[in-house]
Amino acid sequence: MKRIIGIVGPIAAGKDTLAEYFAMRLNWPTFATSGVLKEIARDRKIGTSRDNLIVLGRKIAREKGSAYLAKAMLEKAGKAAILTGMRQVEQIKYLQENCKLTLVSIDTDSERRFKRAYARHRAGEAGTLKEFIKNEEVENSDYQAQQVYKCMAMADYHVDNSGTKENLHKEADKIIARIIIKQSP
Repeated sequence: MKRIIGIVGPIAAGKDTLAEYFAMRLNWPTFATSGVLKEIARDRKIGTSRDNLIVLGRKIAREKGSAYLAKAMLEKAGKAAILTGMRQVEQIKYLQENCKLTLVSIDTDSERRFKRAYARHRAGEAGTLKEFIKNEEVENSDYQAQQVYKCMAMADYHVDNSGTKENLHKEADKIIARIIIKQSP
């Protein structure tokens, strides 16, 4: 059975940074739901803006089932991998049922995330912190396909990314040690 570390969290919480560190320490490849969505968008001749990917993700969930993106990433994974960006409970459930999943949530306060996203030009349509928070609330409301906070609640480990990169690495090392201990004979 494949060994997977899944990383979930809101925009600009540090998912990619944490995934890169896990990948470096474990020598495992990483795959992101956004990467799968971007491939589908290119095939369908759709732009890859955040808003377009959100709409496409909802459409794919209706067409192929809510777990489709997790299935697609798991197919790409070898014996072990890091998967990031799951936003639907069914994706997490699929992974729990079809691999040895260690799920890690990562988060920090909204202001810090907004500043990170804004600096990377990834705050979506939000020009202010208030708009950023409102957009997230809408994206994660019950009638939408995205359920980031519900996915985060399913995590085995929770990481607060409010400190330095060194602090994040220390937290990641603790998780790696626990995974190794859990999986040793």
